[in-house]
Amino acid sequence: LQASSNLTQNADAHINASTAGASSLTLDAGQNVLLQGNITLQNGDVTVTAGNTLSLEGVVTTGGNVSMTGGGGGLTMGAAGSIHAGSGSVTLSAPGPLEVSTINANSVSLTSTVGSVLRGGTSLITANDLTVNAATTIGDAGTPLATNVDTLTATTTNGSIWIDEQNAVTLSDVRAGGIASSVTINANGTITVGTVEAASSVALDAGTGSFLNDDDDSTSITTSNLTLTATGAIGTNTPQGRINTKVASVTATGSA
Repeated sequence: LQASSNLTQNADAHINASTAGASSLTLDAGQNVLLQGNITLQNGDVTVTAGNTLSLEGVVTTGGNVSMTGGGGGLTMGAAGSIHAGSGSVTLSAPGPLEVSTINANSVSLTSTVGSVLRGGTSLITANDLTVNAATTIGDAGTPLATNVDTLTATTTNGSIWIDEQNAVTLSDVRAGGIASSVTINANGTITVGTVEAASSVALDAGTGSFLNDDDDSTSITTSNLTLTATGAIGTNTPQGRINTKVASVTATGSA
């Protein structure tokens, strides 16, 4: 379905097919897309493209993949908006800002090429793998991006990163660009450390968990001021188990 200007969906759409990939939904508008109704596909992909602003206020449920692309006006998921893709993937992108709500999928990719990726309301992103790329910030100090993921990759060009993780997590590649950037990640479980970089500071809190090295000597935490906090141990007493760092100062709180 295409529209040269604006496209609004205000009634529920249900598309059923018994074979994966047999059903799909594609929406494309030259200007704005507003999705107010629910979209349900038994199988197949959902693809939505807006030339300016894309707003999702309904619930998207599918057994396939979801791809949504906004324009300069960005992409916003309202408080009632959510995406449930099961074992599929969810890809949200826009040159403008992204404000995300609840997402459930096997893998999630969020990209804002000139803006921020922010959390809307009390939302939660649940996935095996989460990749977030932003020109400026990811989350903010008052409202960190809330996640329940196994592996996190997050990068900014010029801005800080704030993440609240519900469980254990592997920080595969987390880099905050800019001369005053910081990375703040609070988890409720063990943090496995890969590459983490920020010019000003890195603060990692594993809550009731511990810190583990990812067993890769090429990865490290690089920053001016590092703070590690855990109820459990910080690394292990072996060459392979120690947390690799390149820092000016470090504050570490943990137990043996």
